[in-house]
Amino acid sequence: MKKAFEGERIDFGADIKEGCTLVIKRFWAPAAMLARGMITDDLYAAAKRLRDDYYAGQAGKPGGREAYAKACRAVGTTSMPVLAWAVLSHGTVMGWAECKGIEVAQATGQVVQGLERLEKHYFLEN
Repeated sequence: MKKAFEGERIDFGADIKEGCTLVIKRFWAPAAMLARGMITDDLYAAAKRLRDDYYAGQAGKPGGREAYAKACRAVGTTSMPVLAWAVLSHGTVMGWAECKGIEVAQATGQVVQGLERLEKHYFLEN
């Protein structure tokens, strides 16, 4: 026996009033970690610089690709995937942990370790 749903009406609640705006703030793991005291200002600055170098390279700005590639080499193949996830792709640390099947504390440690390598590259070696 089939039931016809043509006469059914679904109420999704009150309509949005005209003039209302919805603001969505994009999550960024380094900002959340800084706000919670999990990383220092220098580690946050290193994350910001990696993101800026990446976007500069994508935009074709002079030196952008080279700066990003140099940072990737400095961080290494072990830490770069977690930084690509949390810094460049706006992924969460919890999402990384779930994806990799590890504890959140271990994922947090991986992000911090990668940021420490970035800090060394950007601010201590240059």
